[in-house]
Amino acid sequence: MYTAVAKSINAPAVWLLDQIGLQKGVDSVKRFGIQLTKEDEYLGLTLGGLNKGVSPVELATAYATFANGGAKPESHIIRKIVDPTGKVVYENEESKKQIISKKVSTDMTSMLIDVINNGGTGENAGVSGYEMAGKTGSTQVPFTTDGTKDQWFVGYTPELVGSVWIGFDKTDEAHYLKTKSSDGVASLAHYVMKSGLKYQKPVDFGTKSASAKTEEKNQENAVTEQAGDFWGSIKDSAKGAGETIKKRR
Repeated sequence: MYTAVAKSINAPAVWLLDQIGLQKGVDSVKRFGIQLTKEDEYLGLTLGGLNKGVSPVELATAYATFANGGAKPESHIIRKIVDPTGKVVYENEESKKQIISKKVSTDMTSMLIDVINNGGTGENAGVSGYEMAGKTGSTQVPFTTDGTKDQWFVGYTPELVGSVWIGFDKTDEAHYLKTKSSDGVASLAHYVMKSGLKYQKPVDFGTKSASAKTEEKNQENAVTEQAGDFWGSIKDSAKGAGETIKKRR
């Protein structure tokens, strides 16, 4: 599944939603603050196939949940207002709600790291020196297979979340995107994230990518199998030696 996420292969995601049940997927999306209509409740939901779509702020807030260990923050624009005398007129009170477990958010981050670092569709969005996770997305235009209508990228570090959309207000044969999201929006997102991260110190997620975890597990299994074969051969040799001794007696 992590390969499908990294490479934006759609079929496995549709299959998984079908297996866990559509309603469970709908309920999960709503917990992340994404507003759905009745028309959105179909298997295309897993690919972001929404009737009205979402705003960059809504998407950034949803992905911030993964960066916050499963706690969804309340997005805001104004942090503090101070009058000319230095008196604080208004200060936002940070609010978070745990909507998924820390383990689930860590597993999601592990898969989304591969989108950036393992030759995934978001590779061009990566910023040197910073560990980042994210996801690209796009919608096709109805009149050609060589273009897209919308392109999305949402990326995050433990300290910063950024959401980028590019497209036209009205898409037609003269106004559409002629690049893929891996080349178009991902490249733009690189500069957006870089401009924000230059004020942040590099921080690791505290977890490895899904591909790295899988490779380690495969190596452990290989060592276990080799050890089993080794001890098995010793047992066979010992058994053979015992039978030889019996015959000589």
